[in-house]
Order: sequence, then C-alpha cells, then structure tokens
Amino acid sequence: MIRYNLGALRVNFLTLEAGVSLDLRMRATEDVDGDFEVTTRRWNFFSATANAGVHFAFSKHFGAGVRFMYSVAPCRFTGNPGWFYNQYYNKIFQFTLTYNINSPLQ
Repeated sequence: MIRYNLGALRVNFLTLEAGVSLDLRMRATEDVDGDFEVTTRRWNFFSATANAGVHFAFSKHFGAGVRFMYSVAPCRFTGNPGWFYNQYYNKIFQFTLTYNINSPLQ
C-alpha cells in the first residue's frame, strides 16, 4: 500500500492510501439447493485486488480507517457460457481501528 499524508494541505490527521493485494482462498462455501457445502470447484486459489482507502488519526496514536477493495481478477468461474457473465468478483468494505507507532500528529 502507498500512503500519502495530507499534512502539506494542513490536514495532517488524514491519510490516503492505494495499492494492490494478492488474495489467497482458504475455504469456500456455497449454497447448493438450500444446503451450504464446502467446495473448491471453480474457485480460484489466487486473485488480485485493487485497494483504495482513507485513514483518520483521532489522537497521537489511535485512528480508524475505511478501505474499498475490488477484484481485478475473477475469484470464481460459473462454468456458464459467455466471457463476462460467468465470473465472480469480490467487493469489500474494510473498517479498521489502529494503534499508530509513527503518528502523523505531533
């Protein structure tokens, strides 16, 4: 992740972040006729995700952040015909509470 502190704009409590991550599938379940079952069919073991977010520093050491993550590579293929409509993508909102060692606030 690349993080940019907005201190140059006199908003030193706000940090923007962006980057790419590699996702690893640990386990997958899906609803098959009303019954959840563990399955690995058609689920990719790896997928790539683009990330963008913002972090707020509440005090010298504590903060909170929100990040949006979206798959740039599909995480699952349905097996149905058609190129665009037979793929699944992840869309994730991530909320974090942080303890900052090197705080942007002085």
